[in-house]
Amino acid sequence: MPKTDFKTRVGKAVEKLITDKRLLDIRQNSLYTPMCIDGKWSWMAFSEPDGLLAKKFSVLKGEPAHAPDHSEVIACVMVQSEETTSSNLLNPWGKACIPDIPNGVWIDYNDGSHRKRRILMASHVLLVTPKPASTTVQTQKDYETRKSILERVDEASSNVTLLIVGQNDSKRTLARKIWKSAKKHLT
Repeated sequence: MPKTDFKTRVGKAVEKLITDKRLLDIRQNSLYTPMCIDGKWSWMAFSEPDGLLAKKFSVLKGEPAHAPDHSEVIACVMVQSEETTSSNLLNPWGKACIPDIPNGVWIDYNDGSHRKRRILMASHVLLVTPKPASTTVQTQKDYETRKSILERVDEASSNVTLLIVGQNDSKRTLARKIWKSAKKHLT
């Protein structure tokens, strides 16, 4: 499916946030999990959100565990534009289940001169949907159906936040609204 103008602007807004907020440099948005098939473990890519906002945190030594002086964990918000793929409950519900994958959700990111694959210790899904500028009956009907489905997923899952934005919001406005919803999951 070709990218819509809205989806492109959401992607650009995420890129702006990664730079402005000094988040992890993730060159590709693929999500991975290790799977055992026929007794052999291998990496499987299973999803590619429209954007990933990820931040590394240091965890100080704790008790009673004998941890090193500090450990690093990664928290992530998976940003998904929901303009054309939410006409039924299965698509957004599948995205809402991503943080609960049994063997964990893993990402690749660049740390200086090399790429690392790390597990996400905390992840959240932000479903971003546009309120249409058009007032035609069919456009409004489609929007209300999509909004109703996304609200049901938001209410049923602690892993999801629904963000409704303007269809014609600029990259800067989208970045501001996305960050307002995402930052609590990255601090």
